[in-house]
Amino acid sequence: SSPSGPVSPSGGPVSSPPGPVSPSGGPVSSPPGPVSPSGGPVSSPPGTASPPSGGVTVWFESGSMTSGSRNILDLSVSSKHGGIGGIDLLNPTHIDPLNFTIRYHGVDYYGNVIMFPSKKTKKPNNSWRLSLRGKSTSGQKLTDFARPLVPKGPGQLANSILVFEEIGPNHYELTVEPLTRLSHYQSISSLVEQNKGAKGRYYGKL
Repeated sequence: SSPSGPVSPSGGPVSSPPGPVSPSGGPVSSPPGPVSPSGGPVSSPPGTASPPSGGVTVWFESGSMTSGSRNILDLSVSSKHGGIGGIDLLNPTHIDPLNFTIRYHGVDYYGNVIMFPSKKTKKPNNSWRLSLRGKSTSGQKLTDFARPLVPKGPGQLANSILVFEEIGPNHYELTVEPLTRLSHYQSISSLVEQNKGAKGRYYGKL
């Protein structure tokens, strides 16, 4: 009598595996989820969430800066093109004065301040002032990195781009970039504005 199904070369009936076959001949089973490099499934520790996103990063074209030490950056109240002023990037609620910490080259400097100068002391000029005058725990002054290296010379932070990355509440890391990088920062920013005036300085937010 003839077999009821297909016949193998040895004469016996052919039986098919219940699923796909691996190169070794066994059935292929898929892991229930993503697999780690070690071969085990990837699982998140209980009670954990995605890492928090980083703080905001803002930048300012410094210009010549002001004061004898060249450690003051003017922050405009309004802009040339109708957007927000520079002050709104660092002090949107206009707290006067606002003290904060700046980390520069890995060192924290405490006691920097944003303020709106009163008419009793200086002409307001419709601008807030960011004073880089903080001190480290060892007594180092942030002003030392801003003051001119020679009498009446340009400040060390003048004519550059000051980049402030938020790393905590009222805590920013400062990076100084050459002015030649201005077009790069403009191209990668979600917001770009300019101070009023023919040569208004640019500022923005990444």
